[in-house]
Amino acid sequence: MYLIRICLVLIISSIVPVLGWTVLERTDALAASEPGSDNDKEVLEQGKELFTREWTRGDRRSHAGDGLGPVYNAQSCVACHRLGGTGGAGTNETNVSLVSVFVGDVNGPSIITGIPPAPPPSLADARNKVAANRGGKKIEIEIPSQNELAKIHPALRTQTSFPLPRFGVSPEYDDWKESTLPKEMTDLNSFNPLNWKRGVIKSIGSIKLSLIESKRNTPPLFGVGLIDAIPNKVIEEVADEQAKIAAADAPAISKSLRGDEMLHVKGRVSRLKDGQIGRFGWKASVASLHEFTLQACSNELGLEVPGFARAMPPWKPDYKAPGIDLTKEQCESLTRFVASLSKPRVRPAGSPEQVEAIQRGRQLFTTVGCAACHRPKLGAVEGIYSDLLLHDMGPSLSDLGSYTVLETEISDKEKSNRARAASELEWRTPPLWGLRDSAPYMHDGRASTIAEAVSLHGGEGTAAARSYKLLSEKEREQVGLFLQTLSAPQTSP
Repeated sequence: MYLIRICLVLIISSIVPVLGWTVLERTDALAASEPGSDNDKEVLEQGKELFTREWTRGDRRSHAGDGLGPVYNAQSCVACHRLGGTGGAGTNETNVSLVSVFVGDVNGPSIITGIPPAPPPSLADARNKVAANRGGKKIEIEIPSQNELAKIHPALRTQTSFPLPRFGVSPEYDDWKESTLPKEMTDLNSFNPLNWKRGVIKSIGSIKLSLIESKRNTPPLFGVGLIDAIPNKVIEEVADEQAKIAAADAPAISKSLRGDEMLHVKGRVSRLKDGQIGRFGWKASVASLHEFTLQACSNELGLEVPGFARAMPPWKPDYKAPGIDLTKEQCESLTRFVASLSKPRVRPAGSPEQVEAIQRGRQLFTTVGCAACHRPKLGAVEGIYSDLLLHDMGPSLSDLGSYTVLETEISDKEKSNRARAASELEWRTPPLWGLRDSAPYMHDGRASTIAEAVSLHGGEGTAAARSYKLLSEKEREQVGLFLQTLSAPQTSP
């Protein structure tokens, strides 16, 4: 049976506070992140206090709100962002969840087979009860009403997905989960990224609904101020460069663009609804670090912040906070603090022999093709090892969760100028700086080692992964030594 997606996908980005102002110039954001550029140490001290503050329900330190919750993933930013120092990555224990809902029984091929699921309809098609099957034939779909969907989660009345926070401040959250979701989805320790099918959980009349759970691992925030300062033009030029190279090599590629076939490296810019370029989040769905910060305060801590409604309690959708928890000035202090987090460093070699091995590993990193996406330099930012573009990583890494759900039915002529959400196969190239101190790897933390992470690359990463596998054991060790030099900063603010 074909998977017919209501396309209810959302990410609870466990990416807590970051820099940036939606309306600030990139150059201003960069200045704010450079040591010595902000003379107001009090602002940074306040930001650090907010980043490390452990919130409680009814917190008296709240400006006018009710503090933590009513649903949340952690009690502080640093509870998740801590590996390698304040602002670092997180372990799998702090992964956050997002949920995708399908119309029909999800009995299609899992990622274990390497065969991708049937093409889903766009959100607009699903809402209009129309979808395309594999042959392109239009078929009519029966979907539940908004009121019926709201019985699963109130967000489904108007949104395309819902988050699944780890905790609630009252027993009512546990009661809601027990009555609505399968047990394996509410068990914080049961998630297995290879268990793609989660089962039908609801039947509304004759309509079966299936639920898919996804996870996101906490990424490090070191150097994010510099990332926010990279001009849009730089990212666009890299995408154009990759497209030209791919076009020149096109005759050499197989026509099969899925499964185990090697795809040309051809990243694309994540163009958001408002025309801005996404550069943050696993699917590059957020343009500015300030917005990223406020989203995290709302989604991860359950705080009420200016311009962002907190994650609603599903058992009480009409809940309203008494006021905001953080003022605009506090939010700016918080983002300025995260902007001040130093960029990762290069760990020095321990011996002359290591120097030679590391240099050879760096060369091999480029030779096998890793540097095509993990670029050592992007604009003026040295050592980032990313192009900040979206890449098709193949069905084995397919994930239905998305930060932003947009209509994908866009003509080829319009695609270069219109917003288009990342597909389930697309991921932003994560910066590798600080790699040594940011395990586990991949979007849901499924890889415990660098070698395992490389082996999981498919799609546009297949050629590089194969070339890496063909290296001698000594050469792979040299690549590993090089990557282990990419370390977290020695000090944090």
